[in-house]
Amino acid sequence: MDRSASLVEQLKTVADPRPGEPVYPLVNILFMTICAVIAGADDYDAIAKLANTKKN
Repeated sequence: MDRSASLVEQLKTVADPRPGEPVYPLVNILFMTICAVIAGADDYDAIAKLANTKKN
């Protein structure tokens, strides 16, 4: 039986539509957004607040 790909590996397959050289990789943004929503974030401000508290 084949193992399923990890969530991060799946997120790496998402094409990044942002122009130029972004500050953060898209996979990091998507992963943090998913984690924040699981933790109860219900809007962009809550997602950003959680992401900033986990930045370092």
